[in-house]
Amino acid sequence: MIKYEHATPPSSALSETIESIEQAMENGEHAFIGYIDEQPVAMVRFTLSAHGIYIHSAENYPLGRY
Repeated sequence: MIKYEHATPPSSALSETIESIEQAMENGEHAFIGYIDEQPVAMVRFTLSAHGIYIHSAENYPLGRY
């Protein structure tokens, strides 16, 4: 996500913390995490409502980055 640091508008993912993600999950946000060889390679965070699905963020991680 660092490559989007100077994007307009900048990515809010750069200011997220473990605590802010935990708080979002406690407040009804859900997540799917994709793994390859037990390494996280993708994640999508979303909220379900009567009107549909709201995607909060979707990320993919280059293999070997972690």
